[in-house]
Amino acid sequence: MREQARLSAAKVRTISEPGQFSDGNGSTLRVEPSGSKRWYQRVTIHGKRRNIGLGGYPAVTLADARDMAAANLLAIKQGKDPLMEKHLVAEENRRAAAPTFADAARQVIELRRPTWSNRKHASQRASTLDTYAYPLIGSKQVRQITSGDVLSVLTPIWTEKPETARRLRQRIETVFDWAVAQGWRSDNPAGRAVTGGRSSAANWLSCSPEGAGPPGLTQPPTLPPHICGPYLSTAPLPTLSAAGYSPSATAGSLQ
Repeated sequence: MREQARLSAAKVRTISEPGQFSDGNGSTLRVEPSGSKRWYQRVTIHGKRRNIGLGGYPAVTLADARDMAAANLLAIKQGKDPLMEKHLVAEENRRAAAPTFADAARQVIELRRPTWSNRKHASQRASTLDTYAYPLIGSKQVRQITSGDVLSVLTPIWTEKPETARRLRQRIETVFDWAVAQGWRSDNPAGRAVTGGRSSAANWLSCSPEGAGPPGLTQPPTLPPHICGPYLSTAPLPTLSAAGYSPSATAGSLQ
């Protein structure tokens, strides 16, 4: 370290030479060649040496840095991990800033727009979501929406507009796939939770009249109407055999 004595407010304000300048309690002011200044604290947590960022100067003053450094040392003395707690708070703040479903859907549409050869695709997706999804879940943050919320969007149209409901569920699922990838949530409420946790072929069989499956294939228990809706559409039905479901047919049934 360039300095062993504690820093003063005037020193912190005027220093411009690149380097690291100690202020005690493991805290250090790092001056970059660009002139920017940041506070760091070197501590030992559970036997491991760690660096904790305290923030940049002048947003974080000398007094602020000293208070944070003292609080970190006290937390460590009490057996806590201030670095982990800092990360948890930052993650919670980030999740609290999660977009609404409507904002997320619009971002997804814009991201995927270049991949659609037909301009109508974007308008069709936007129109379907605007008509059926946004009124019920559009203003909710993506992290707060449950499978029950998704079902409340789909249930009213599953009987009268099964094909629209099927496409709508897929589009909602795509939005939540993006939300999961962004770290806004860890699950997709429009995915397997809505379809009963089964493959589309298994759901179709469960929603079919008893005995509709091929000979020798045990029919799963009948699923409730709120799950059967998307599988009672005019979409091509999966090819079933006594040996099992055709993978290609299963995937195709959700197109």
